[in-house]
Amino acid sequence: MIKQYATRLGVLVAAIAMAVGISGGTANASPNAPWIGWAYTTSGTPVWCVQHLLNNSWAPLSPPLAEDGYWGPKTERRVREYQEYLRSWYSMGDTQVDGIVGPHTGHMLLLENYRSVGPGTGPCYDFVPSGW
Repeated sequence: MIKQYATRLGVLVAAIAMAVGISGGTANASPNAPWIGWAYTTSGTPVWCVQHLLNNSWAPLSPPLAEDGYWGPKTERRVREYQEYLRSWYSMGDTQVDGIVGPHTGHMLLLENYRSVGPGTGPCYDFVPSGW
């Protein structure tokens, strides 16, 4: 239990540190990546990245998604679950639970998955929207 709290606290501290760094003028890795979800990007590498990042998230989500690169009801449901997790666990009340991966959701997915290698690295940075 303590390990879970320590891990979540570490992510929160990293998110705050990165937000401060972003406002300080650091380079953005994917500020122009398209949003992902219905009415936006629904296939290809961006969707694969979201599926992959969700499968590797710390959030207690449903069984793994097929990483097939196609947006569907299961992927949307998983994004909503992840957004609910952000909203409740990290007390990020500004998180929209809309099933769409925009800059906020994308930023948190990238942060969780690539925190050890830092901003601008990892195979999904160019495909997932983020202010990072």
